[in-house]
Amino acid sequence: MIFNRKLWNKILLKSINTINLKNRLVRVIQIKKCKTDEEDHHLFDEYLKKLNKYSPKPDSSCVCKRKEWNTKKEYILAIIVPVYNVEKYIEECLASLLNQKTVYKYQIILVNDGTKDNSIVNIQHMIHNDKIVYIEQKNKGLSAARNTGLNNINAEYVSFVDSDDYVADNFVQKLLDSAIQNKADIVQGGFYNVSYKNKIIKTNIFKEGVTKNIYGVSGYAWGKVIKTTLFEQVKFPEGYWFEDSIMSNLIYPMTKRIVIIPEAIYFYRRNRKGISKKSARSNKSIDSTWILGEMLSSREKLNLVNDEKYINLFLQQLIISYRREVNISKTAKKLVFIYSHMLVREYFKNSQQFELQDLCKHKLLLALLNNDFKAYKKLCTIA
Repeated sequence: MIFNRKLWNKILLKSINTINLKNRLVRVIQIKKCKTDEEDHHLFDEYLKKLNKYSPKPDSSCVCKRKEWNTKKEYILAIIVPVYNVEKYIEECLASLLNQKTVYKYQIILVNDGTKDNSIVNIQHMIHNDKIVYIEQKNKGLSAARNTGLNNINAEYVSFVDSDDYVADNFVQKLLDSAIQNKADIVQGGFYNVSYKNKIIKTNIFKEGVTKNIYGVSGYAWGKVIKTTLFEQVKFPEGYWFEDSIMSNLIYPMTKRIVIIPEAIYFYRRNRKGISKKSARSNKSIDSTWILGEMLSSREKLNLVNDEKYINLFLQQLIISYRREVNISKTAKKLVFIYSHMLVREYFKNSQQFELQDLCKHKLLLALLNNDFKAYKKLCTIA
């Protein structure tokens, strides 16, 4: 019989969790003696410089103060579509948005992000439609294109559609019906994973209703309608990979009601050249850690509370980051850990008061607080 260590680790963790829940043990985090704040800041700056040599931290904030939007919105929904090198798919995407069967008035904001192919040529016959606002800019990336769209909306709700994806003909109707009936801040639908030949690979349907766990909502920006006011102080982080991090970390915590509809209405095309694939081979994957630091800084500026539920989300994102950064050097991994350790020390000062029910995350938090790199690596690997 072959010994499967990974399976054994999962069984062991599950057993320990079960025992822990039954006994309702109170865990108290023991924090090693800390250096002074002055020493901490000096060390933080030193490690920051070293990590920047592997992958520079983008100089961009997620917090903004937008110019006054029109108080009286002309449209119910604005759909923002950034366009960059999607000549094979943009026509299908735009056609699906123009051919919506809906009673609602909506606009499509098409942002040409300096595309280098024939994307715009292929839709010349469509972009003069009354529903479309067409904007051109130099190539700045997905976040900047979305931000340009946000700066030009005139609608109660906003939706993001990637230009190599497409939507069902009831996309607008279904999402807005639910948004208006439920007075929701966000409505999310299900989606299909499709190949580049439009073959459905997987159908993703979520449980219907008002969600009680905002951190359980899917973290992508597309496939939803979102109250425009939620972006009055928030923008997408320019220069970063993993820009959708603002959804779970900043946007969802500012909502009062998020609703899920149990229908797949969005067709998400799998991208073989996407960030997930690129990140496995590049030091730029360190953006996965940089973005966590930016999220914590932005949450503080927006007066969002780092409670026990958020710590769970943060630790889960840290585990995901570790896996994204699996191919960076050992030295870079150690620097990422030290940066993460200092983030926890800075932003989760009262975390010793919490009782994390997930034993693995509890131990991970303990490893970060106590600067235990060995335990951190082990826990991120088996989690």
